[in-house]
Amino acid sequence: KKPSILIPLPNSMHNHQFLNAKKIADLGGSILIKQDDDIVTNIHHIIKKIIKGKSDILKITQNISKIKIDTKKFSMENILEKLLKN
Repeated sequence: KKPSILIPLPNSMHNHQFLNAKKIADLGGSILIKQDDDIVTNIHHIIKKIIKGKSDILKITQNISKIKIDTKKFSMENILEKLLKN
């Protein structure tokens, strides 16, 4: 588990990419950038903070390691099984 910058697709079905990314960001496990923001400026600002050591990368790393993700729930086998039931 590594710190990340998440940029979800704004047109994903039911906004699931943003909602999942927001959950992780709200738990302090990532940095979230919305595509409808001034994305280039935001990415530049965040990378500058990381390079200058002014970001909380260590804290994000500690937070992401505490987040539990049910990988079985998101396995290809489980997804296909759900699709076949519908």
